[in-house]
Amino acid sequence: MKLSNNLITNGLVAFDSGLNQQVLVMTAVLCFLGDSPMHAEITNTPNPGVSLNPCRICTLQVSTLADKPSETYVMQCVGLNSLGERVESNLRKWSETISRSHELWEIATNQTKNAYTSASKKYGIQDNINNVFINQWKTRNKEKIDKIRSLIENGNVEKICNPFLRLKGEVSSLILIGGLFINVKTDMVMQFILGFDGCKDTPVEVLHVFLLGAIKYMIRDFMIRLKAKDLSQLIASWESFNKESLDLAELNGKYFVRHFKSLVGKHFKKAIQMIPFVFYQFMDSAERELWSSLCHLAPYVYQTSIINLEDYLQELSQKIDIFLHHVIKMSAKWVNKPKFHMLIHLPHSIRRFGPASLFATEKFESYNSILRKASVHSNRHRPGRDLAITFANYECMRAVLSGATLYNNDTKSYFQPSSNITDMFQAPIIQQSMGYNEDIDTLKIYPHQTHRKLDSASKLPTPKELQDIYPTKNIKQIHSLIIDPKNTVKRKTFVQMLTLQKLTLSMSISYQMEDSNGKNMFVCQINSIWAIESRLSTEYEVELTQMKPAGVSPFYHMMQYVTTDKIEITHAKYIKTTLNLQHNCHEGQCRKKMSKKNADHNHEGPQVEYLIEHTQLNSYILNTASFHSPCQHREMANIITPCPTAEERISAVVDGAQKWKAEVNILPPPKEIIPQPIEDGSISNSSDTSSMAFPGSIHDKSEASEIISLVSDIYLNSKLAASNQI
Repeated sequence: MKLSNNLITNGLVAFDSGLNQQVLVMTAVLCFLGDSPMHAEITNTPNPGVSLNPCRICTLQVSTLADKPSETYVMQCVGLNSLGERVESNLRKWSETISRSHELWEIATNQTKNAYTSASKKYGIQDNINNVFINQWKTRNKEKIDKIRSLIENGNVEKICNPFLRLKGEVSSLILIGGLFINVKTDMVMQFILGFDGCKDTPVEVLHVFLLGAIKYMIRDFMIRLKAKDLSQLIASWESFNKESLDLAELNGKYFVRHFKSLVGKHFKKAIQMIPFVFYQFMDSAERELWSSLCHLAPYVYQTSIINLEDYLQELSQKIDIFLHHVIKMSAKWVNKPKFHMLIHLPHSIRRFGPASLFATEKFESYNSILRKASVHSNRHRPGRDLAITFANYECMRAVLSGATLYNNDTKSYFQPSSNITDMFQAPIIQQSMGYNEDIDTLKIYPHQTHRKLDSASKLPTPKELQDIYPTKNIKQIHSLIIDPKNTVKRKTFVQMLTLQKLTLSMSISYQMEDSNGKNMFVCQINSIWAIESRLSTEYEVELTQMKPAGVSPFYHMMQYVTTDKIEITHAKYIKTTLNLQHNCHEGQCRKKMSKKNADHNHEGPQVEYLIEHTQLNSYILNTASFHSPCQHREMANIITPCPTAEERISAVVDGAQKWKAEVNILPPPKEIIPQPIEDGSISNSSDTSSMAFPGSIHDKSEASEIISLVSDIYLNSKLAASNQI
């Protein structure tokens, strides 16, 4: 903390290679990222899990754990007053936290421990470091007490408290006036350079609060209640999901079913985008409304580009309001998880720090492997120091090989490495060892085609329109086209088209929408991609089928689209982004089937898989749960969900609190139900079992045994969850 405060108040002198002169560097702690327990430790608040004061940002409080199922506490958790109106929470003050932390030490040393405990609960403050000294003080050990007194008498009382309390809130600044550095400390400077505020600068971290919070809890709750006979249908829907335009982590359906309680953040990020088309078929209308509100909220949380901050925050707050309304309507027991309450503070964090992805800890999780590799050379006595030395050595080597200007302490002068030293970096093995990838620096011009070859089954005759427009150029069909670094299109890809100028061919646009700038947009499906090659350049044209909206699906709560008979050709530059659409399996009554996997001698286990056999129904659902291009998906969906009224909120709180009380006081222990196999070795299913297995085949029994294993896993998880019921 001493070094951090020195950087805040006095700064340090560094050498700027660009300016070729010394510069003054000053910095302050912008924010502290971590999970909920770490944030609680930094801000001197109790661990939120079973605390009476579960929030580090606001003064949410309850007298006893028995009062948590009350309607008053539930309303406070979701940010409502007694009239059911949305209100701002009473926020904590960092200066008050600091003063009360010191006050608690005085109470602990001058009064009884019970008085200290009561005051700690009243204030909602708990300093873990100070608690160690308090416990030593209460042991009446003279040697330990004398050491503590010596710290206090020497003016080091702050050392027995949380070190983050010592981060300066007032900042001295050096201003260059007339070639001289003058130390100033004015109110004008203070309003631009602020110190660390533990209540405001510990933002709501979406990896632990959202992915590993609300989404994880609800997926586990759903999977535990899922019937054994529905497992094969879930796996088939999972494997048949159209991943086009979505950057999803690899996770197959069988692995998800087996290990749904051991998944990590990237798996939940994939699952939330698939849930409407995998889970909805096993839900009633109330559950679908709850999950629909969560699926509509998720893209807002992970939106990386915000055009209008005020509009975005208003829409985000509305989505959070709708989601929490459906959550407590289902059962108010969910507010016992503090991470649901933390969602109401997410808009404040985004207003202060920008898009939630900027202050998410997911990017730092990728460094775990690097830290593990660096810690191999540690003797485990001081691993933090050894890691710091390892990374410092790497930075020094990078500075030397890049020709940086360095300072020689012996000669008191600056110097640069000779070319004999810097030429070492030209060796490919040195570049590879330091993580340099020269392909990243390659300048690419978009759009450009990929290197994948077109298979013979996808080849089509050259359209006559293209032959008429480009009679002297070479026209060939290509497999796929990279529009920009985040969008690649190929045959059957759904895209959002943007028309600003006259197209290559005249197009009759009948099914278009307008974005916020009044530009016409419409949804299309690509039939083929053509490269128009000349000696100097290459142009790209796409043949596509227009689609038109067909109203909001009451089952998926998303916009439906159907294909039309309008087939047009246009330039690829009018493709704005790719979209994710799924077949409407609910109305199409698509059924699961079992098929053989491709022969693979290295694959262990049954060589079969479950898939969905789609019908010919001309209906597609625009996946507004997609994290890819969320603004474009919302524009083409054009769905407006009204916020609940005050009366609806109060009714939901009353019903949810009653359900919570019933579960706590009256709910009997769950019955143990072990699924029984039917005679042929498979799990009994609904009337469509004839389409899921091949009786008498070689793989029938092996697949049935695998499903029985999956059922056993689900059953054991259900017993464990029932024993830990809230």
